[in-house]
Amino acid sequence: MTPHRKAQRLLKKYLEGKCTPPEVALLHSWYESLPEVPAAVPDEGGLEAKLSAAIWTGIRQTETPIRRMPVRWLAAACIIGVLAGAGAFWWWSARAIEISNDTATARVLTLPDGTKVWLNAHSTLRWRPGFATDRAVTLDGEGYFKVAPDAAHPFRVLSRDIIAKVLGTEFNMESYAGEDQERVALVSGSVQVSSVDGRFAPTILRPGQIASLATEKQAIEVQPGDATAYASWVSGGFTLQSVPLELALKRLCHKYGYTLKAGFLRGRQKPITITFKNEGFEEILASILYINHLTYSIQDSVVSVR
Repeated sequence: MTPHRKAQRLLKKYLEGKCTPPEVALLHSWYESLPEVPAAVPDEGGLEAKLSAAIWTGIRQTETPIRRMPVRWLAAACIIGVLAGAGAFWWWSARAIEISNDTATARVLTLPDGTKVWLNAHSTLRWRPGFATDRAVTLDGEGYFKVAPDAAHPFRVLSRDIIAKVLGTEFNMESYAGEDQERVALVSGSVQVSSVDGRFAPTILRPGQIASLATEKQAIEVQPGDATAYASWVSGGFTLQSVPLELALKRLCHKYGYTLKAGFLRGRQKPITITFKNEGFEEILASILYINHLTYSIQDSVVSVR
């Protein structure tokens, strides 16, 4: 399929309100790469306002007016023309890299700079072109990083709320969707931890320290701990450090492809810490539930706890 046809299909989805969040994000990037940048558009105007502004900028520069054509279709027509000529958006999206681990075991990656990353089950890592000079990745889920030293280009890991900035070090970072707490556990070297929104002053971690940021907290909390225990999953086991029971069961079920049905657990927020090395799903599940005086049943990949 040609870039022109691909552009037509994606824009048609947008105009019909059927774009997925990633597709809308790509359209935003697409807009930002336009050769003509219009006057400032308020952020609340949304993507349609931005595209429209870009189109009207182009119209004002033409001698022949275009009439009675809906603004949204003007945007589509102009952008399709840009893409048909240069294929800029599809070139950009093809170069952007996203690696996901859809298995129940750790996946090992080597980034272009030599940094090694272990991705936990159902986790995703992304980075953009220009990685050699801007060593930044985005993490969804959990990863263990062994960063290649490069004093001229600090390495950054961005999650939902946290930025971890390093030169050369080893650390574990977890940022799971649906959980209100993110953590960085430093094994060696040093890490500067800050919040994405800039609310808190950067914090420097020493080996054996764990930084955490919860939604309701007013600061990044730093505590001593066994940082290597946080990363013991790298060798194939299953580990949890101070995770509430409901979230612990959700992580376990998600890792092995099950759905949890246990709404009554929402009141049980007492954190648990466990480490399993070679045990299977049901053995781990039974052990967690036994120490909490609970039982379970499984039907059609749904785990019901009672």
